[in-house]
Amino acid sequence: MKCLFETMCKQTRPLFSTPHVVNLMLICALQFGLFSCGNGLILWMPDLFSQLYVDYALHPVDQRTICQVVEHGLIASNQTSDTGVNCTNTVDAGVYQNTLIIGGVGMMAYIINGYFIDTVGKRNILVINLVTSGTAGIGLYFARSAGQVLTLACVFLALSSTCISVVSTAAIELFPTHLRAMAMCISLMMGRLGTMVASLMVGLLLELNCASVFFTLAGIILFLGKSSGGFDLGSTDPAQGRIVMNGYGLTALQM
Repeated sequence: MKCLFETMCKQTRPLFSTPHVVNLMLICALQFGLFSCGNGLILWMPDLFSQLYVDYALHPVDQRTICQVVEHGLIASNQTSDTGVNCTNTVDAGVYQNTLIIGGVGMMAYIINGYFIDTVGKRNILVINLVTSGTAGIGLYFARSAGQVLTLACVFLALSSTCISVVSTAAIELFPTHLRAMAMCISLMMGRLGTMVASLMVGLLLELNCASVFFTLAGIILFLGKSSGGFDLGSTDPAQGRIVMNGYGLTALQM
């Protein structure tokens, strides 16, 4: 056990010292943000679609936005609890269909990204995907039909999730061979932590302030997209042997 602990420390300690600590913090921040925004929202999409279909069935003409439906559902739930009336929970088949569609669009996005990443470049792929995804996230707040919500959700979730693989690919190039495995473990651990935190926060914010969910997640994605344009992931300066992050004046020597 002691030998195992010493081995872990030996593999981890260099990552938290120069020249690798800057790159590690950068990758961990990107993974935390991407996992939290993409996975945090997708866990709640089936519930949101279910509420939308129930509300649209009751009010086919006056279709509300997601937040209006959620707020109306909370009011109705409180009234039902006060009167002691039993509510009937029904799940529309469209909820499952929409979940499958989101997964299918995400798969296609991965294939398209893999085809164009060498031509377009990792940094450009990140910027394009994240800016488009963030814009779609803002649009989700204003969508007034299940079709609009599904389309924007597909764009937001598919493009943000594909960036996780792009960042992971760049992370491999940022670290020497003997540190890559541990660097990937730490960055993905931060990503999973982001998923856990975001899934809890999204559920809480949907009840407290629904609008903040979409604007916060979209804002994080847009910020990551803007930040990604300031550095060249995985590019090295052969003359100085360092990773160059343009726009922020940050450099990290590569061993």
